[in-house]
Amino acid sequence: MSDNLHEKATALFGQVIDLSENQGRAFIEKETEKDSELREYTLKLYLSFLKEQENFGNHEPQKEEVTKREIAPYNTVAQRSLNLVEKIRQVPKKKNTLIIVILLLFISTFYVYATYIRNQLKEMEVNEHIAILKANKTILNQWVENQKMKVKDIASSSLVQNATLQLTALYDKDGSDFYRSDTVTLRSITKKLSRLSKNENILGIGIIHKSIPMTLISTGVLDQKSKLSLFNGKLLAEGAYPVYVKVIGGNTVFFPPIELDKQVYHEHQLQDEYVSECHFATPIIIDDKIEGVFNMSLVSKKTFGKLFRSTIHGNSSEVYAINKRGQMLTTSRFLKELQQSEMLDFDTTKSSILNIDLKVPNGNEQTALYADIHKDLDSPSPQFSGTLTEPYINYLGNKVIGAWVWFPEYQIGLIHEQNYSEFNRSIYLFDITFLLIVVIAVILGMIVIRSNFKLHILRKKYTELQELGQYQLIEKIGEGGFGKVYKGEHRLLKKPVAIKLLKKELNGTDALDRFKKEVMVMASLDHPNTMKVYDYGTSEDGQFYYVMEYLNGISVESMLGTKHAITINRGIHILLKVCRSLEEAHLKGLLHRDIKPANIMICNQGGAYDIIKLLDFGLVKEMNTSVSQQTKINRIGGTPMFMAPERLHDPYNADARQDIYAIGAVGLYMFSGKYIVELISQKMLMGQDSIDNLLTEDIFKEVSLPQKLIHLLFSCISFNVEERPENIRSLIEALEDLSQEYPWSEQQAKEWWKEFDQYS
Repeated sequence: MSDNLHEKATALFGQVIDLSENQGRAFIEKETEKDSELREYTLKLYLSFLKEQENFGNHEPQKEEVTKREIAPYNTVAQRSLNLVEKIRQVPKKKNTLIIVILLLFISTFYVYATYIRNQLKEMEVNEHIAILKANKTILNQWVENQKMKVKDIASSSLVQNATLQLTALYDKDGSDFYRSDTVTLRSITKKLSRLSKNENILGIGIIHKSIPMTLISTGVLDQKSKLSLFNGKLLAEGAYPVYVKVIGGNTVFFPPIELDKQVYHEHQLQDEYVSECHFATPIIIDDKIEGVFNMSLVSKKTFGKLFRSTIHGNSSEVYAINKRGQMLTTSRFLKELQQSEMLDFDTTKSSILNIDLKVPNGNEQTALYADIHKDLDSPSPQFSGTLTEPYINYLGNKVIGAWVWFPEYQIGLIHEQNYSEFNRSIYLFDITFLLIVVIAVILGMIVIRSNFKLHILRKKYTELQELGQYQLIEKIGEGGFGKVYKGEHRLLKKPVAIKLLKKELNGTDALDRFKKEVMVMASLDHPNTMKVYDYGTSEDGQFYYVMEYLNGISVESMLGTKHAITINRGIHILLKVCRSLEEAHLKGLLHRDIKPANIMICNQGGAYDIIKLLDFGLVKEMNTSVSQQTKINRIGGTPMFMAPERLHDPYNADARQDIYAIGAVGLYMFSGKYIVELISQKMLMGQDSIDNLLTEDIFKEVSLPQKLIHLLFSCISFNVEERPENIRSLIEALEDLSQEYPWSEQQAKEWWKEFDQYS
């Protein structure tokens, strides 16, 4: 069978693939009236395709018998295809099998999502709550430390210390009635301390006796007549007394908000004017002795109560502080709603501080999170933190989840809560997105599977169009001015190869002669550092190609382009191997004439590292050919950056030292990253035939090379041909001497390739 027949048949086949069977038959028979061989072959392809498609679909088995009888006169090959189809139909349908596989994949995907991914998403949300609590913990600790420093500074001031001594003396003189005896002195001290508290932007100041837990003086709740505080002379209650004991022991203490009757013993008049406060207390030390206790009061709702507002996010999240009795110590984010409810007696002036308990609304039951906190604190080994991701009812009556952390040193806790619906919103959105993706994937999968089956049938019919003799084209890996290079495979041996095809439009031009010459030259070279040619031929449509070894590696040009520096010893190794490849060509009277970084490959072949291959002998020229014998293929060609200057003056010059010049230019480019032609073009135009020290410095001002190597490379690129190495053998010997001083070992190459393969 000819390729021409196959090409015509597949062309017809492509036109009828989407028609019904009757229409397809009629079209084929009409188009092949005068060519029975073409009709028979096309029908074989078409009917075989129909039967394979029928096997994939849900057609009734009776149709198979009709088809078999209809095509029997056409071809026995088609009959054998239908027999094969008959055997296939005896096993479960491919389509049903694929559906089962898809369903199993669908179920397993949902299982993984439900048991792992969704839990991970939930854990991420919980971790966000923990992170917010940690941030608030840092905020609280930092604020407390700053206020402790402040209260210490104020307590050490001369005003406070002098007032303490005066008040102590007054108490020692008049006893517990001191605050009634010398009201002039007390008013004077109160006035000075009030001015100090105003300057320090604090609510009030108090001084307590060093031996008796009694307030000697305070600037809080002043009587309108006497201008003295109603707290003067009041004893500390059971809630403040433990703090007093700590301070007398030499500690500076933070005292969270508590009720007034737990701070001091007082009359009803004090309660009416009291504003919720938090306190910082520190010893008043004079001459290294504790002479009293200094107390600094802050308005809770303006200071401590607002500390945790900065980390609020979303519509329902909230961070607030509580004491061990479950009372809220900070301002609720939802204060307005609370003030408009019976929880704060519908009083728009009431604060949530000390007025809201962590109980389920309309009952006395504690919230689940507060119960967890108590359980942890009462345990033998408390953790002082926890989370509750199962929804529970909070103090507002909302279904929430929460996390908490406890501060043993302050005897308070921080709680972060968020509505359960908002907590799950991102998970719900992910659920919906995941479901949509799965549904779309299943639909697309079914479409792709059915389409792929059809494409598989078509691919089998068109496979021969990608064949060149014994080779199968796989993918294009490069393209040049004359041809395209494909990765291919030997159909029988399954050995990878590279196949170069001359572009069709160049048939009948001198490029074809050059292409054929390149094949003959490369086929005549056997050196292991030269790219090997295995085969050549011409396709049915007249396209010339040749087959060469497939290289696993990287060109010098690509390596330098990816910023992989080439070391001195490796560069010498590369140049030496290229020279050895050239030596064989020169001995056979051939010049390469296009040596450049792109034509030098560094390969990893079968575990042998840094195998150097010289490519592209497309500009090869015989050294002993007379001018009269030159043809158009020997016109000027090559890469200007690496071309010997004499070729510009004498295109037919065939001196081996042109390749030596290119070796030198490649070496300079490898080590310096600079094209020599850019630096010396002006000198060449001026007629100079040597390179002075200034140019040497221009090239190697950032590179340190041995002088012996620099001298060798510059001798190779000398404009005076006579100054270059006499032949390639002398250059090899010079490079061999250098390689002794700068060896490149197999182990070094192996280590580089390990890194490169991982990078690539």
